[in-house]
Amino acid sequence: PLAKALGAVRIVAVSVLIPAVGFGLVFFAFTSIGGLSLQAREVLRVFAVNITLFFLLSGLIRALLAPGRPKWRLVPISDGYALYVARFARLAGLSYVVGEIGRTIAQVFSAPLATVQLLEAVPVLLSALLVLATIRGVVRGLAEAASATSGEAPPIVHILWRWTVPVAALVALAALVAQVLGYLAFAAFLIDRLVWTAAVLASLHLAALVVEHLSNAVFQEEARTSGWAQENLGLSRSGLGQFGVLLSGLIKLVLIIAAASLVIAPFGVETGNFTSIFASVFSGIEIGGFSFSLTSVLVSLGLVFTGVVVTRAVQGWLENRYLPRTKLDAGLKASIRTGIGYVGIIVAAAVGLSYLGLNLENIALVAGALSVGIGFGLQSIVSNFVSGLILLAERPIKQGDWNV
Repeated sequence: PLAKALGAVRIVAVSVLIPAVGFGLVFFAFTSIGGLSLQAREVLRVFAVNITLFFLLSGLIRALLAPGRPKWRLVPISDGYALYVARFARLAGLSYVVGEIGRTIAQVFSAPLATVQLLEAVPVLLSALLVLATIRGVVRGLAEAASATSGEAPPIVHILWRWTVPVAALVALAALVAQVLGYLAFAAFLIDRLVWTAAVLASLHLAALVVEHLSNAVFQEEARTSGWAQENLGLSRSGLGQFGVLLSGLIKLVLIIAAASLVIAPFGVETGNFTSIFASVFSGIEIGGFSFSLTSVLVSLGLVFTGVVVTRAVQGWLENRYLPRTKLDAGLKASIRTGIGYVGIIVAAAVGLSYLGLNLENIALVAGALSVGIGFGLQSIVSNFVSGLILLAERPIKQGDWNV
């Protein structure tokens, strides 16, 4: 799986780098000799951007669908429909790119408005129809692949395709309706955002697959790195597997946030405004006069965890080192160990809450609210806990007693 994902990445990288480097060299050459007018520079820029976008889409199609090479396919779709979807998806991307280039050339050279509208309307209409044909092939190909295997769609289909495919179909239909009603600019806007979103989501899908397979290859229990870590670092293989799952999940979350910012950026939402929301989560959010931040919560949880670890260490030291050297009976030793545990946990919780900025009044309010709930629904649990504390303190029944 990792070889398949990395092979797909190489395909996309080569598909994008070749036109990007080529147009970069052309720009550099013409800029060096100063032979480009402003109009020619704009036309060349739009031509370079759209051709590079087409090569990106073509590379993603080839990398994910692998037409004619089912063993390298990263999308669970049947072989026949993979060829069908790849063909129509490329034609949709080509129609969109040709329309963008033609419309830009007409605007730069001040063509009549009717010509500009015609160069915009025809590619948009073709792109919408081709997108619908592509979606038809995707839906039928997924269903055919699912019926050919176990009859159930793979999990990735449920996550990625359940919402994106119907939404894409609705957007394409809306573009067609807008085109028929004469809203050419709105139809072009919908197709433009649809193509851009498809490119971003396909890239996200490929990146998520690479992260998942790389994590499995490095941190799974059978990997060489797991054996090396166990032999040299004292880490268990199961612990490394859990760490790999958490790490891949965090990286995927970052990728999703980045993809979301790229998708909403063309709608007029700046990336800085988008990321400021997440920055405010770390720096602090005011809720009812209380400053809440993810950083303070993480530090508070770290303090509580540290307090619990220290408490368990003290309990272990008392049980194994100190208390065996005393002349106390077994019941009193158990009471001391358990009492130290309760005290340590209470202190750790108090330190964590104080770091969050909760004063005693707020804690008293929360405790009052909890006491009402406890009085209604948790009476037996609380009474048993309090009875246990009384047994630990007064020790009418203690460890070592026998019932004859």
